Amino acid sequence: MGQKYGFLIPDTYVPEVPNEVDMNTSSIFWGLSLGIALFTAAKAGKQSLRSWKRSRRLTAYVFMVWAVWWSSMVLGVLAWGFQRQYIPPSFGFYFCVALFWAFQIQFLLQIIINRLGLLLAVRGRATKLKWIVFLIILAINISVFIIWMPARLQINETWYRLNEIWDRCEKVIFAFVDGFLNFYFIYLVRSHLIRNGLTKYYRLYYTNLVLIFASLSLDFVLVGLMSLRSSLVYLSFHPVCYLLKLQIEMVMAELIRKLVQSSNANAIDNISYKVSTTEPQSGSSRPAVRNNTLNNIPRTHQGTCIGGNTTHISVGDREDDADGLELHERGGDLEQGIRQTD
Repeated sequence: MGQKYGFLIPDTYVPEVPNEVDMNTSSIFWGLSLGIALFTAAKAGKQSLRSWKRSRRLTAYVFMVWAVWWSSMVLGVLAWGFQRQYIPPSFGFYFCVALFWAFQIQFLLQIIINRLGLLLAVRGRATKLKWIVFLIILAINISVFIIWMPARLQINETWYRLNEIWDRCEKVIFAFVDGFLNFYFIYLVRSHLIRNGLTKYYRLYYTNLVLIFASLSLDFVLVGLMSLRSSLVYLSFHPVCYLLKLQIEMVMAELIRKLVQSSNANAIDNISYKVSTTEPQSGSSRPAVRNNTLNNIPRTHQGTCIGGNTTHISVGDREDDADGLELHERGGDLEQGIRQTD
């Protein structure tokens, strides 16, 4: 193994020297990532401070937000240094790139699941979903270390050709998982909240549709950049892509918090909440719940009533999970919804 370029780099290694177009493209991406990072850090700091004032501890949501932020920044510095040839190719360089990319996608998807868990009726389902997604992405992460690194180290032609195919496949798989989780979220918003009369959540529904399109577009732009002559130029786009995705998640958390605190006058005026989860038998005298029920529920415990189950969108005092939002259960009745602890 030659020592000309770095540890574990073979003597036959041919370095990629970016041309002027490659350098300009990388510079644009690096500048964009720095600008986005400032706005993202400001919003993350605001949410972190609000979370700390409530719980006086580091919550999972805050930890994951900053983990994605720092991973993106470190990856951006590595990509810029490599393109400028300040960082020589080596096993350590490629290992760090793969490691911080793994952190990015794992924590980002867990943030999405954290938001999705707000609307899952059974908390265990959210936990199960977290593990399923974690294992799928872990398999992808392992494949990067097994396939991408030998290809970048130019061990042989076989690894290089295999990586040409798999590198694109893994990013498409990530985009599919990302899209599935987001579409599942809007399905739950429509079926659990809007359909039960909480019409103010139409704003959350349509906003998320737009943001899903933006998020998936970033994934496909990333895949498209892999076809450029310089195979690592797309690496400079990683911080831009994942910082924007992180910004999207924080915007969603902020929107949910604001909607929780807002009124739902249309639902109170126009919707009559009756019907149990199962049809009553003939002759049953079970009373219906009228449309003024919502007016009698305290502001800190407001929602829709459907038979024996209660769907609550509430402001409470429990520990936050996603900028003060969490799913909760109490007693024998299912309380499904979002809590805000401001």
